[in-house]
Amino acid sequence: MNAKKRKVYKWLLIALCLVVVAVGGHTTQSLSVTKRGVVIGMGLDRTEEGYLVSAQMMQAGGGNSPEATAMYEVIVGEGATLREAMASITKKTSLYPSYAHCKVLFLGDEMLDEGLDQVLLSLMQNNDLGNVQVVATAGTAYKAITATVAISPTTSAYLERDNILVSKFGGRRLVSLKDYCQRIDCLSGNKFLPYAVMEPAEKPTGGEDSQQKESPVLFNILHTAAFDCNNKVHYYGEDITLAVGLVETEGGQLTAYDDEGRFVTVKINAAHRRRAYRPKCVEGHYRYDVSVVEQNVTEGDLEAEVVERLVAVQMENKMRSAYETCKADGVDIFSVSGHLYKRYGQLWPLEECRWERHVEVKCK
Repeated sequence: MNAKKRKVYKWLLIALCLVVVAVGGHTTQSLSVTKRGVVIGMGLDRTEEGYLVSAQMMQAGGGNSPEATAMYEVIVGEGATLREAMASITKKTSLYPSYAHCKVLFLGDEMLDEGLDQVLLSLMQNNDLGNVQVVATAGTAYKAITATVAISPTTSAYLERDNILVSKFGGRRLVSLKDYCQRIDCLSGNKFLPYAVMEPAEKPTGGEDSQQKESPVLFNILHTAAFDCNNKVHYYGEDITLAVGLVETEGGQLTAYDDEGRFVTVKINAAHRRRAYRPKCVEGHYRYDVSVVEQNVTEGDLEAEVVERLVAVQMENKMRSAYETCKADGVDIFSVSGHLYKRYGQLWPLEECRWERHVEVKCK
């Protein structure tokens, strides 16, 4: 074989190898995708034997996007350890779980009672889960993630959107897995989570949905589960949840009443916050720009000065009441002690700390 033919065969062989690599790579990628299960929601419960993990999963490449509201399945894994419970999900489905699109991590009541720190730190090792929203639930996480939601059958996607909506309306800031783990040492303030309570909803009338056997539910997430420095959980209702929102969120609505029964509802358009420090004392200055949404005054409208005074008093009362209630439980829910630690590098007992508030409202 002359040199010219050898050169031709050499280039043909190289071209054939490139084709094989390209086709093989595409096939491997396709197999990888079809064997990957997209987890859009997780539930975590304790059992007598260890842990129960519930994964709301759909198969990638099966015609469903992570935002889809149908064609998913809840796969349950159990084990003596969290790792074993999660591994059993893979064994049951022959799919490799992908958590990149996971919306919500549900935590059952027993998880809160027996301590979360080490479990959630372990989950943080999964790089895909750092920004997942963490929501505690009344009862079991399995029941929450398998519930039939009246608005969207994909429970986790619905609750994630509802959680965002509540935070935008001044309920609270969202809590990610990363947020929780950053407060485990209790130096930056106490840990707290949204607490979801299932409430019955009306069954839809007509159509196929009316034939469903399970009663649909909605989640009331205007509750908060907060932890003191001994990891004891304390449950709070709407008043404290909204008070935390006033201090931490950028918008929302508030209704204020006067002694004559008149009310005014305002929309918070902007919030400006500034803190000053003294040993054992945080002095907070809070200014809110608001606009009137509704009022029940029969003759004319309340003057801007009256609205500003009513709303400012209402805000200050909510903040003070929530602070005193949580402080009595040993819960630094407004991070007063935490802010002082960041400022002075000294951790004063919460009962020795003071939070002075100056609230100003401007009606536009």
